[in-house]
Amino acid sequence: MQKINEILTREPLAFITAVIAIIGASIALLPLFGVPLTADQIGGIMAVFAPVGSLVVLIYTRPKVTPMAAPRTADGNAARIVDA
Repeated sequence: MQKINEILTREPLAFITAVIAIIGASIALLPLFGVPLTADQIGGIMAVFAPVGSLVVLIYTRPKVTPMAAPRTADGNAARIVDA
């Protein structure tokens, strides 16, 4: 359990993306296990699942990452590190 918590903390995007991919693949495999779905039904489910899955990834991971902006000086020039 600690390993999963570490992955969630250090790599939230990779973890949730893997979960979404596994769910998507599982939906496509349902007919192989006797679930009576046509190809059109699977296509429809996947057409809804893909954007919903992307939205879940966005909502879950966005607060867990820090955006990086190019640093600027007070007068608007690009900042750079200078050795002392």
